Amino acid sequence: MSQLDDRRFYPVSPDVAYAALVEAVRDVRFTLKAKDDFGKAVRVGTPMSGFSWGATLSLSVTPEPSGSSIQVSGGANMKANLTARGPEAKNVTRLLAAVSARVQKYVESGGTVEANDAAGPRRSSLPDELARLGDLKARGLITNSEFQTAKAKLLAD
Repeated sequence: MSQLDDRRFYPVSPDVAYAALVEAVRDVRFTLKAKDDFGKAVRVGTPMSGFSWGATLSLSVTPEPSGSSIQVSGGANMKANLTARGPEAKNVTRLLAAVSARVQKYVESGGTVEANDAAGPRRSSLPDELARLGDLKARGLITNSEFQTAKAKLLAD
């Protein structure tokens, strides 16, 4: 089996990175084989091509000090397929590029804390943050429980 491993950092919370990952899987039209919302992990299948029988990838989101990272591991579905490495590596790159695009949209919309400066992090106004959370919930990117937890945290600050 041709091994496929990669790790990417994103300057957003693990919840946002996981939501972006799940949406990116749909964007690139991979098959979502398993989804673990609690553990923030998915298993996906890539499509077959003229050079590959496809691959099975496991992706997990882990917290980092200033964001989160997505770890990719997996390999081609057919062990003897020596030509699969290139196409499947491109599939991994394509998926992570889709995650990056979703995270970038999130950041540009003001959905994350800005980079730290000498005065500390800068945040959007409370009404803007609540509206953003409501939008994420309405689009199915966060659960009602995640929405309530984030809302309570905002109101406590």
